[in-house]
Amino acid sequence: LDCLPILQKKDIPLTLQTYPLVTQKQENGIICHHDVFTNNILYADLVFFLPQLTAAELELLPLLTFLLCQIGTTKQDYKKLLHRQLACCGDIGAFLAAYPNIQDNNQCTPALILHGKALYRHVPAFLALCQEIINETIFTNKERLLDLLQQQYTLLQNSLSRQALQYAVNEALGNLNLAGQLSQKWQGLNFYYLIQKYTKAPEKLDLLIEQLGSLKNKILPGRQTD
Repeated sequence: LDCLPILQKKDIPLTLQTYPLVTQKQENGIICHHDVFTNNILYADLVFFLPQLTAAELELLPLLTFLLCQIGTTKQDYKKLLHRQLACCGDIGAFLAAYPNIQDNNQCTPALILHGKALYRHVPAFLALCQEIINETIFTNKERLLDLLQQQYTLLQNSLSRQALQYAVNEALGNLNLAGQLSQKWQGLNFYYLIQKYTKAPEKLDLLIEQLGSLKNKILPGRQTD
């Protein structure tokens, strides 16, 4: 313990450091860039604010997010896509955020975010991969879809006892405000029951594929996929 640095109260600055954010408006969106030392690694978040969705679509959204980077596209199957990810990315994945209003938690600006990082020399390949995932993802590979559902179902089953308190907190927060309700739908027991439903009824996968394609077309830009 003697070798660990010890911080005194006086060592902690009282004011926050301001990092300049450069904003550029483009034809299809806004680019926000913050220049800071990252050891030649690009960290990128592609943010897609959600349109108005039905309650059923909101409950299906975490499943779409889970599958987005693992299911394949119209150009490549999931195996080739994963090989490309390993070749050019340190990490790539999708997640959901509610972005509640700081003054009113019942007002949110929810979004789907595609997050990734890559070395500067791999940035063109990384951005091309992101574009393909956004524009060309399809869910028609039923074998791969069922395999991913079964894997996730097993993982969630094992987490029920280990993370019981977290699930309980999520259920309680769902009654407080809109942000809590979204968190409950996206990360709580609702998602577990959704995965369970399709894992135990593979005959419903055709309907699920249709719903996922329709939801993706509603949220993400680019070519419409079936």
